[in-house]
Amino acid sequence: MDLTLYKDTFTLGFFVLILTSVIACSFVIGKVSKAYTYTPSLRLFQVYFLMGSIGFLGTWLAVEGILPTLLGGSVVAYCVACATLYLGALNLYSPHLIHTLRVTALTLLCSVSAVTLGTIKAFVFIEAFFALMLFPYLFYALVRRGHFRQNCGTALLLLALFVVILAAFFQLGWLGLSEDIKFVFAVTVFSQSVSFVLVGLGVTTSLLIDEKKKMTELSFKDPLTDLYNRRGMERQFQKEPFRRSAFSIAIDIDHFKRINDTYGHEAGDEVLTKVAALLKSEVRENDICCRLGGEEFIILLAEVNVDIAMQLAKRLRTAIAAFAVNYQDQIIQFTASFGVAECLPQETLHALIKRADLALYQAKSAGRNQVVQAH
Repeated sequence: MDLTLYKDTFTLGFFVLILTSVIACSFVIGKVSKAYTYTPSLRLFQVYFLMGSIGFLGTWLAVEGILPTLLGGSVVAYCVACATLYLGALNLYSPHLIHTLRVTALTLLCSVSAVTLGTIKAFVFIEAFFALMLFPYLFYALVRRGHFRQNCGTALLLLALFVVILAAFFQLGWLGLSEDIKFVFAVTVFSQSVSFVLVGLGVTTSLLIDEKKKMTELSFKDPLTDLYNRRGMERQFQKEPFRRSAFSIAIDIDHFKRINDTYGHEAGDEVLTKVAALLKSEVRENDICCRLGGEEFIILLAEVNVDIAMQLAKRLRTAIAAFAVNYQDQIIQFTASFGVAECLPQETLHALIKRADLALYQAKSAGRNQVVQAH
């Protein structure tokens, strides 16, 4: 059976498959990214897929003989796509772009060369040179950050970069050893198609995983104060340091209802937000700040003694008493009462908080604006 008769059909189908895959990746990432605050990286990734689609379409039209002059333009599209991939991946978790000027200069240089030189050998060399000028460093930077350990999407990005880098070395080596441009051109198209699909899967997966993490984190946080809610506090309390020793500090803003009645509930929310920020600024990074509900807060301290816990509670009491919230040109001053309890052996978190609450109620009964230790 002579299958060479179907060669052109296969080539056409292959290019259609590549083009469809790139367009599909572009469409998917566009839809997924709408759930995010728009960042420069997301915009760059969308440009990457757009230029990839243009590049593959131009290559297809050139290979089919419809518009042979488009091959140089396809190389330009490839360079722009690689530049946007580099900038997008390098700045994926950063609000500001770096390396923009050097990448822009390199892109212009290679694009002008592609337009000026008109041979397939020159095109392959330019693409390989451009990839090797950018992607080894990007590969190193992504590995060094270590995001691929928590996010398999980043691992797919690394795999895509590895494919492109490996193909670029092969392209340069083959150009120096052989005159079979047809074969190296096929390798170029194949490696680019694989890398484009891997990048699409990698970026989309990264966005979905990050979104899942963000939604999970939000379920453990109080939306007003950004402190942990009860569920988040219970999860954090399972960590090893709190199993060894822990203190609970219960905090309640004195006469909070009076603040709401006098200044309005929005003013009350402002007070809660400011107090939460004050608490977070005074505790250690591994301590837990939680809004238990209403105007009551809980701080969980790990691996401290009673003196340190009491000193912190007294310092917070003094800071809140000296604190004032400016709301619509009105100065709101208030105090808070504190209850401190040490976690007993085998005691549950619920029991620990209950004892801290009892000490807090004693502070309220004794006149408020006080710190009482549970016994």
